[in-house]
Amino acid sequence: DDAGEKHPHDADISIRLCRRAPEQFRCASLFALRYAPAGSPEFRDRLFAGGPGCIQPFPVIVHSKRPNTWQKWIKAAGSGLPEPASVIKLDSMNGVVRAAERGLGAAMIPLPVSARWFESGALVRLFEQEITSKDSYYLISEEDLDEAAIAFRDWALETFPAPG
Repeated sequence: DDAGEKHPHDADISIRLCRRAPEQFRCASLFALRYAPAGSPEFRDRLFAGGPGCIQPFPVIVHSKRPNTWQKWIKAAGSGLPEPASVIKLDSMNGVVRAAERGLGAAMIPLPVSARWFESGALVRLFEQEITSKDSYYLISEEDLDEAAIAFRDWALETFPAPG
């Protein structure tokens, strides 16, 4: 993602997901994108109906721009999970989250941006292992900001303190 190309020319501030900080703007790293495998509570119950060691192949929901996230997670987790029974590919992360929420399969859900779905109980973690993407969210701004933009910037930086 080239954040510089996607920072709106008519915006004072934007929050963008990118591989590295754009050099042509003032920016601050907010947080790295992490993923956790999740599904609806009903899906979890079906998945583990035979016990933790008896997981049968199950459908997975993937984002079309991040189709290898499941394989990366399986490799990182060292998990002996079966190959997916089917793959549902969607072109929006909101669609991926909503499909998982409705029990259609397991999805790699972005954290912390999807925290409200977990807090509400609409989604539950299927496994504790997370993976961290090479992408991070950055607050990108112009040099001269008005009072409202400064207030937003300060709120974002306080809410999402820099990593490390």
